[in-house]
Amino acid sequence: MANKLKNCPDCGRLYLDSGSGICADCYQKEQEAEETVAAYVRDNQGATIADVCEATGISERVVRRMIRQGRFANIPGVNLQYPCVKCGAMIDHGDYCSTCQRQVTADLVAQQKAIINAAARKTAGMYSMDRREEKK
Repeated sequence: MANKLKNCPDCGRLYLDSGSGICADCYQKEQEAEETVAAYVRDNQGATIADVCEATGISERVVRRMIRQGRFANIPGVNLQYPCVKCGAMIDHGDYCSTCQRQVTADLVAQQKAIINAAARKTAGMYSMDRREEKK
């Protein structure tokens, strides 16, 4: 929800959200942190998130948020991963691995069909009641 007054989750200040999820000052700091992380990981390929945080001083929450947003996906030599929210498999973007993502999608489709079927049954029952009353 863009253009709402919010508190920045990083610094706590009020800001007008334009879609970044953090205030302009923290976004600028995050851009600088992204360059720092990318440079560190290029020089230290195979580094874990904990290694990056320890060496750069950038919080794990910020590093994970940058990875989840896909900020390092197109940078050669950067291969940071974190666990899938549902099963714990290592992933490099988003919240779910592809297997869990397919499962969540299938579950949502099944729920949607169940809701549609329930609504159809409800409507069909009402229709038959209406027809009985018309015949009397």
